[in-house]
Amino acid sequence: MTEWYYAVGGDSRGPVPETEIAAFIRTGMIRPDTLVWREGMTGWEPARGHLAFGQTPPAPPRQPAVAYAARTGTGPAPALGFGEAISQCLRRYATFRGRASRSEYWYFYLFIVLGSFAAGLLDKGLAHNSSAAYMLFAVATFLPNVAVTVRRLHDTDRSGWWLGGWWLAAVIGGAAIGLSAVKGQSGAIVAVFAAAILVYGLALLVFMCQRGTPGPNRFD
Repeated sequence: MTEWYYAVGGDSRGPVPETEIAAFIRTGMIRPDTLVWREGMTGWEPARGHLAFGQTPPAPPRQPAVAYAARTGTGPAPALGFGEAISQCLRRYATFRGRASRSEYWYFYLFIVLGSFAAGLLDKGLAHNSSAAYMLFAVATFLPNVAVTVRRLHDTDRSGWWLGGWWLAAVIGGAAIGLSAVKGQSGAIVAVFAAAILVYGLALLVFMCQRGTPGPNRFD
């Protein structure tokens, strides 16, 4: 079911199910020049272009804060198809600013999985012990993968340093686990670091699955 958000005095309100939009229009809570947004739109736009209006009360003067929310280039990242997502990620190869939708991130992730599998098959066809095609594909997609992950975090209003923190935790945890194994210390240390890395990784996975913040945020 489609859910709408609308702006009042510069603040985002909602979500409002599409089945209840008519009641909001009748009571004057949503007017023709009220800024609205739903998933799939590139930014906030006047409601008159998306909703059906009959007789409505006169519209009040637009507040500067609301006009600011509708400026070009702000708002949630648009949903993309498979080909569009790949094109967008490769075009923004090393762009860490801005936002990326769930579809952009996960379609590019699927592209990497399929590409890695295809590169592995190519390596087996070229030489028994070769991994040249796989390594070349991994290197070529590493930077855009990091960039789209950072932009996906931005879309949920989180800093890209969440990804850097996971890498740091993985390095420190891996070093601690390796050192414990060399010294023959208790497996409890290994278990603690492994659990911490797992929990951090699960938190990032949840962030990647969350919908973007409605309307503009600090990373627009």
